[in-house]
Amino acid sequence: MCDKGSSLCVVSQIAIGIFNAVTGQIAPRTPAGTVAATVVGIEGVVVALGAVAYVALGFVGDAGGTQFAFMLAAVAALAAAGLFILAKGLWEARRWAGTPAITWQLLQGLVGAQLLSDGQVAFGAIALGVAVVGLAALLLLARGSGSRGQDLHGGGAAVHNSDGA
Repeated sequence: MCDKGSSLCVVSQIAIGIFNAVTGQIAPRTPAGTVAATVVGIEGVVVALGAVAYVALGFVGDAGGTQFAFMLAAVAALAAAGLFILAKGLWEARRWAGTPAITWQLLQGLVGAQLLSDGQVAFGAIALGVAVVGLAALLLLARGSGSRGQDLHGGGAAVHNSDGA
C-alpha cells in the first residue's frame, strides 16, 4: 500500500476510483462506468477524425462543396467536443453525463440501423454494435446508481425518508 499522506498515493487512488472530497474516501470505479466512458471517448475520436476528413475534402473539393464540407467539419468538431465532455463526465461519475450519453447511443443506433437498411453493412454494423455496447454499459451504470442520492458509481450519501427507509 502507499503512505496515506503521499501525493503519489492520492493521484493513483484518484486514477483508479472516484475521490469523494467530503468523506475523503475513494469509491471504486465500476466496470460498466469504465466501459461507458471508454466507448463514448472512442466515439469522440472517430467523430473528430470525421471532422478532419471533412476539412481535407473541403480543400480538395469544388467551390460549391467546399463551404458545405467546412460546415460539416464544424458540426462534427462540436459533436466530438461534446462526446469528449460526456466521456470525461462518465469517467468522473457525474450524474449529468448519463442522459445525454444514452441519447447519443440511441441516435447512433438509429443511424446504424439506417445504414444497414441502405446496404452499407460495414459502417452500419459498426455503428449499431458500438451503440448497443455503449447503451448496455450506460444502462447497467444507471441501474446500479439507484435514485437515493448516489453518484454514477454507487457512492455518495443516501437520502433517507423520515420513516427510516
